[in-house]
Amino acid sequence: MLDIFLGRRDEPIEIDALELIGAELGALFAFHRPQSWDVAGVEIRGSMYHAVEVADGRITSINDYAERTEALAAAGLGDD
Repeated sequence: MLDIFLGRRDEPIEIDALELIGAELGALFAFHRPQSWDVAGVEIRGSMYHAVEVADGRITSINDYAERTEALAAAGLGDD
């Protein structure tokens, strides 16, 4: 999965940490970076979250979030 995200970049990006949380029907993962950056006109400060849905062993959708709380809710997880 990292190859999908990192391999499609025009230039290398620095990542401090990768967070992965499993959910019943998917997962949540986040790239934590030391600086802010722009994604489609939205300033991301430090972390970008991705809620992944899985069906029949295959990824069926990936939705991006700038806020952790929204991403956790989308993955069917509470913010502990």
